[in-house]
Amino acid sequence: MKVYDTRDIINIALIGEHRSGKTSFLESVFFVAGAINEKGSVEAGNTVCDFDPEEIKRKMTIRSTVSSIEFGSKKLNFIDTPGFVDFIGEMEMALEVVENIILVVDIDREMTPETDRIWHATDELHLAKAIIVNKTDLNPTKYRQVVEDLKAKIGKYVVPVEIPYVKDGSFAGTIDIIHEVLIVYENNGKSYKKLPIPDEYKEIVRNYRDEMFEDISDIDEAFMEKYLAGEEISLDEIIKGFRDCITKGKIIPVFFVSSLTNIGVLNALEIITEEFPSLEGHQDVVFIRDGKEVGLDGVKDITVVTPFKIRIDPYTGKVIYLKVWSGIVKPGMEFYVVDTSSSVKFQHLYTSFGKNLEEIPEVRAGDIFVVTKVEGLRIGYTLASPKGDVRLKHISLPSPIFFVAVHGKNRGDEDKLAELLNRFAEEDPSFIVKFNDFSKELEVHCQGENQFNIYTEILKDRYKVEFTTDVPKIPYKETITKKVEAHYKHKKQTGGHGQYGEVYIRVEPLERGKGFEFVDEIRGGHIPKQFIPSVEKGVLSAMEEGVLGRYPVTDVKVTLYEGSYHEVDSSDISFQIAGWHAMKIALEQGAPAILEPIMEVNIFVYEEHLGAITEDLNSRRGNIISIDRKEDGTVVITAYVPMAEMMKYSYALSSITKGTGRFTMKLSHYDFLPERFKDEVASIGKKIKEKLQSS
Repeated sequence: MKVYDTRDIINIALIGEHRSGKTSFLESVFFVAGAINEKGSVEAGNTVCDFDPEEIKRKMTIRSTVSSIEFGSKKLNFIDTPGFVDFIGEMEMALEVVENIILVVDIDREMTPETDRIWHATDELHLAKAIIVNKTDLNPTKYRQVVEDLKAKIGKYVVPVEIPYVKDGSFAGTIDIIHEVLIVYENNGKSYKKLPIPDEYKEIVRNYRDEMFEDISDIDEAFMEKYLAGEEISLDEIIKGFRDCITKGKIIPVFFVSSLTNIGVLNALEIITEEFPSLEGHQDVVFIRDGKEVGLDGVKDITVVTPFKIRIDPYTGKVIYLKVWSGIVKPGMEFYVVDTSSSVKFQHLYTSFGKNLEEIPEVRAGDIFVVTKVEGLRIGYTLASPKGDVRLKHISLPSPIFFVAVHGKNRGDEDKLAELLNRFAEEDPSFIVKFNDFSKELEVHCQGENQFNIYTEILKDRYKVEFTTDVPKIPYKETITKKVEAHYKHKKQTGGHGQYGEVYIRVEPLERGKGFEFVDEIRGGHIPKQFIPSVEKGVLSAMEEGVLGRYPVTDVKVTLYEGSYHEVDSSDISFQIAGWHAMKIALEQGAPAILEPIMEVNIFVYEEHLGAITEDLNSRRGNIISIDRKEDGTVVITAYVPMAEMMKYSYALSSITKGTGRFTMKLSHYDFLPERFKDEVASIGKKIKEKLQSS
């Protein structure tokens, strides 16, 4: 493959729910573009994009796949993304490195909550968007209803540019709204001939062109004047206005195609190739350089690349996919890894077509490339050459909503389990592996049960790892609620030097979220300066376990205001011990309380389920902050809910809304646990610690 300039590189992410036909559509694209001689199928397990054994087994996309082709005078980098929202992290990272999004929908399936969530994940991204209505051969006469449904769900900017031509009830070709021609496909979709539009379609085409012209008029005053005056508008003016609207998100073109017969695919591909923007037309990328926000122009003097995908191949090893934001990458170049202050070199550069890699001599801004066998890189890092303080401002990944603790059945499984889970996390940014410092458990925080189950089946079937699962322990904390003073003198005499340290501390509660504050008020050298940190260290050690449920202590201010020392016997350990005991006394006397984590929850449902949802939230001790009704008919409920009440919320939401609801949540703050739960939660904490001590 030759080297392409920025303006000739088009990056496109395909999104859409499971079984919408994304992978099959790409097979048709590759076929009509001449990249493959014969199409594979998801059912046969031989498509370009689904090559992972788990994908073939399940007949679904689990991980995003990058496939680059040459078409006309341009290079197209397609990223096929998973259709399950549980794998939305893979999709989000793909969206970060493209300038264009194509939503693929099935003509015979309504937009489901899955599709809705996938689409709305793109709301804050100023990218060009299009919609491919696949499987049009199954119901070609339905196209007008589909367009209206898409407008109702997505918005007024939805405009068809290629509609089905139906002959004898069959999908026989397409009508190009921009060029006003009937396109009849030949050679299995690899070529076509243009014919006049049949009379029965002329009024439909005129109406859709008027919609397009109205959208163009919104951004082009000269175009609007011509349109309103009824003057003739040239094809060049239409195409320019169409292109500008796509770049600014003012038109979302709709194409009707069939990946089975390839009808509609070639013309859609030609329009996308010619009219969709490259990186040159995408100016909303933000970097932080030397502490200031800058755009692409602010990094054009250096080469900046970011890894957005990692695949661990059993034969090749680590395969890393990167986007070039500025400059040129050549083999042997050294890059500074900003996140780790280290350096890496890329000896070989590749372009990818599914699992196949082809070596290339250089890569220019806007392109996507692959390196192998390079260590020290993670998804989201920023690399610069020459060395510089620059970071890409990343899009925010959704917070986890599904939590589970995992335990290996034996010591060997425990170690292997941790290693494999961390490998999955390296490949999938929305699959987070954490170690719970309190319960000493390995936890997985992810986007849903489907995501977790797929990875656990891989663990069992491919790696033969045995493990059990449990609900993770809630990360409660403890604090005090009143100001107290405490004193402790540590004095121990043994043969030789003894131990001596005496401290007086004042301990008082802080506001939620303030953590810990230590103040030194010692005057007159009553405690030498070198022992002040020892007291603080002892206090912090005492705070590792509270006095109620042995949970960590937080939100306290400790002031060391008096003490004494011995010229010979005082030492670091003496004052650590004194600080520890004094703090324990203060915690006992400070009216201790337990704090519970409170989550900020956003729930997306239809109006008909609002009453049941609010009732359920009230039963979970939720505090509803706002209820926001959207234009598309959904309602967004924002509430603060204790984490303990949300651990299995996905099941409840699915039951209440019959699978149409979705939610996001993130940690908001800690607040006091109601008194009626204190004894139970304290007992749980003590049992966890006792179990750990006995094991």
